[in-house]
Amino acid sequence: MSLNSYLSEAASKGYLANASTAAAIVHNIDPKSGKRIVIIAFAATAGTEDDTVYFMNPTKTTTNGAVLSGITTVVLTADPLDPSGNIIASSDHVCLQLDDGTFHYTTLSAWQTSNLTATLTDATSSSCADDSDFWNFGVYGDNGHFAYKVATTTQVTPEAASGLFYAPNKGYPMKVYQLSAADLAGANHIDYVTIGYIKQ
Repeated sequence: MSLNSYLSEAASKGYLANASTAAAIVHNIDPKSGKRIVIIAFAATAGTEDDTVYFMNPTKTTTNGAVLSGITTVVLTADPLDPSGNIIASSDHVCLQLDDGTFHYTTLSAWQTSNLTATLTDATSSSCADDSDFWNFGVYGDNGHFAYKVATTTQVTPEAASGLFYAPNKGYPMKVYQLSAADLAGANHIDYVTIGYIKQ
């Protein structure tokens, strides 16, 4: 059966280039309850050296207690091991579901194993209730992420009507991440990403 038989809605992300030397290009794809993210098509360009576009999939735990707006400290119910199975660590990419329906994407600046307390790099813009979802993407090189190579000074435009990559779980976000390595600002870019949400 075709993807269109299950597709409930679609979205897209537009052009985004590296802002400075060695700056990563990042598109965050919000989750939808009861639906799975599928990447239908994307276009990406590499600069003066080979590059890789990663489609990052997270692990999940929940908050242990409510979190106020404007703070960086979050207590969790368990250690959300990264996709490689390692303890959550500084610089891991994380996401927190907020009460206003938005998602707070940031990185981890510190982790205390003894009391399961995560310190976020950026303060929350809204509060979140007890038992809110907290995802850990880890870092781009972890296992469990989809990686697509882009050769020097070329553009790739893969697409598949049946979907290129599927999120492993319903209701999970995804992160599109292109590391710009040592290229000059603007040399690397993600031209577009076409996203679907399916019920299967």
